Amino acid sequence: MLSIAQSQDFVKQQRDFYVRELVKLKSKANSEPSTPASKRALEKLPLHERLCKGFEQLNQAIEEDLAKNLKALDEPSANATSDLASLLTNPTDITPSALDGLPDDLIQQLQISESDRFQWMVIDLIDRTPEKMISIEVLLIALFKITEKIYERGDLANRMYRLSRKNAVYPVSGRKGIYTTIPQTDLLEPSDLDKEPES
Repeated sequence: MLSIAQSQDFVKQQRDFYVRELVKLKSKANSEPSTPASKRALEKLPLHERLCKGFEQLNQAIEEDLAKNLKALDEPSANATSDLASLLTNPTDITPSALDGLPDDLIQQLQISESDRFQWMVIDLIDRTPEKMISIEVLLIALFKITEKIYERGDLANRMYRLSRKNAVYPVSGRKGIYTTIPQTDLLEPSDLDKEPES
């Protein structure tokens, strides 16, 4: 594959070639007026002028792109800085967004458990609902549609209870078996947090 630098060399060569041809044509057109050679030179002049201008504009565009790329290498992008800041605000837990753009070799080095992946899947499903809440019943169906795995209701209720203890999801006060990703601590009685999950 050609590099940008190699492409720029080609563009410069073409530009220089047509500049030389343009000089020759102008010389021929002015030195022997009204001859067939002069007329042919005059006919070719507009094309060569367009080619000279086109290759010069292309060369300038390549130089601008190279300058932008060099600047981007010197300065971390705003997105990279924002991603890093987001990662460092919770330095003990990995989120799915932290994995975006990482090479597979690095992801394999991370200790991401099945439990972590389950948590991410549940949070994603809840966040995709209009009110950011889901019932155990709907969650059972959604998980089956995604994984084709049938979860036992009691096992899923226990998992959701454990996620609520980690403050990854929150039980909705007064609505049994309904969970949300919106913090509910102000609405819950302390006794609600200590209740065992349904079986």
